[in-house]
Amino acid sequence: MIGIDTNILLRAVTNDDPVQSPLARKLLLEFSDQRQGVLNVVTLVEFAWTLRSRYRYRRSEILEIIEQLLRSRAYLVVDRSTNCAPTARLPARPRWPRRSARRWRARVTKAWILLMP
Repeated sequence: MIGIDTNILLRAVTNDDPVQSPLARKLLLEFSDQRQGVLNVVTLVEFAWTLRSRYRYRRSEILEIIEQLLRSRAYLVVDRSTNCAPTARLPARPRWPRRSARRWRARVTKAWILLMP
């Protein structure tokens, strides 16, 4: 198993580097249910925060990307049940408060920490 860094996810999703983005996508495509990549909570939180604050992705887009990662059998998500808990509680169309990136990051981090056993 290979641990997946936040930068690999960012390069693959944002396609912002002509050299590294194709390599990151190629690496992610090599994972399968027989050869899984490992993701952890810190990676997912950092990934979500960076997509929101630096790349200005909408929250719904971020949620969709993370849900795809959580559903995939190609990735072993450390304590998968804890990671799914926040998305299971969201309404179909969540009403997100407008907050600065710093406050949003703090709230997301606190939510993940509180949900961990």
